[in-house]
Amino acid sequence: MKAKQIITVLLLVFVGLSVVVLVVKQTGRGPIAAGNTAEEIAADVAAPSHQVIAYFFHGQERCVTCLQIEEYAKEAIESGFEAELSDKRLVWQAVNREQPENTHFNEEYDLYTSSLVLVNLQDGQQTEWMNLMGVWEPALLDDKEAFIEYVQGEVRFYLEGD
Repeated sequence: MKAKQIITVLLLVFVGLSVVVLVVKQTGRGPIAAGNTAEEIAADVAAPSHQVIAYFFHGQERCVTCLQIEEYAKEAIESGFEAELSDKRLVWQAVNREQPENTHFNEEYDLYTSSLVLVNLQDGQQTEWMNLMGVWEPALLDDKEAFIEYVQGEVRFYLEGD
């Protein structure tokens, strides 16, 4: 009988912890929540006075090209800006723009498909943004090195705009 009670308690604890994890994921609480605006991200991570956020916006259904763009863009940022990512001058964030808490981004950044958007923040306030439409260029998609150079050049331009 005692083993049955222990198993019941363990199962209840497991269910309780699962509910807590689900609530945390659904409410977006964490260091950088998917539905956060650029200003909320700056506040959440105690950002430096000048910060750049590289958002990769995608939909629920993801084509091969969208996945490739995200992979190349993430690699470009992680391989070229290790120090900037470490000290939060640069933040990478992939966001499903179709989730209800993220639909505001569609209007804010004129999104209609998967997009790589750079957002410039000064003292926690968004000052400008740019949608890197070049990531869809067939010449860049066929040349990973050129793609990475393009993304790194644009990110560097924003970072140096301090």
